[in-house]
Amino acid sequence: MDSQWLVFSKTINFEKKALNDWQALLSAMALSIPVFIRELFTYLLPTALPILGWALGGFYLGLHTMLIAVKGFFIILMGRRSPARNLIEEKREMEKGKSLWEAIKKGLLDTLLPLKRMAITIPLVTFITFEMEGMGMFNYSIPVARSLGLPICALPVLVGYAASPLIGLSILSALYHQGGLLLGEALKVMLIALILNLPVMMVRYSGTYYIGVYGPRLGTKLALISSTLSVLVYGMGLLMISGIQIL
Repeated sequence: MDSQWLVFSKTINFEKKALNDWQALLSAMALSIPVFIRELFTYLLPTALPILGWALGGFYLGLHTMLIAVKGFFIILMGRRSPARNLIEEKREMEKGKSLWEAIKKGLLDTLLPLKRMAITIPLVTFITFEMEGMGMFNYSIPVARSLGLPICALPVLVGYAASPLIGLSILSALYHQGGLLLGEALKVMLIALILNLPVMMVRYSGTYYIGVYGPRLGTKLALISSTLSVLVYGMGLLMISGIQIL
């Protein structure tokens, strides 16, 4: 609940031009770090590790931990390069005789714009996402996997991961523990599934959350930067696994 109020606070400051675009972008990315850390302990540890086992599960958790570290480093690095002064300095002085009701009313009015945008954007983008899925626009995993030379048995992992990460991980774990895939092959399939699923997650999550909360311009920038950092981490992992397999 506290994180949601922080999001609204930063959104309101951005709408009122108390923060410039870059400051709002870094603030929004910083607010996502505690969410990723919480998911690491409340979602990944209780589910991914038991499903995948110590070998695959440890790599999966390490990958997400590395992603959190890279995003944190990016925020710190870019934040130090940004000017400290806000675009417009707001002087918030307590007005004499201002009642509590007036303060509450002002706070509610400040939240109307982001709430209105969320009420319009989230249902609209959700509907568009379902229509795109119905038209098969996200069914690109199998052609890409075949072009990469993955084993035929790995294709259900990519399809299942696009539907639900837990389904894809469960299929991957079964293939690995039953001998259908070696450890290096399983790790490679996992990384490719993560990379191929990024556009789907970007549309599903960013379209319904980032754009709804922060607006089209800032929300699109957040989605693109977050996805780019994820691709870099997953790509580095894929290159590392491929290099080890060659050796």
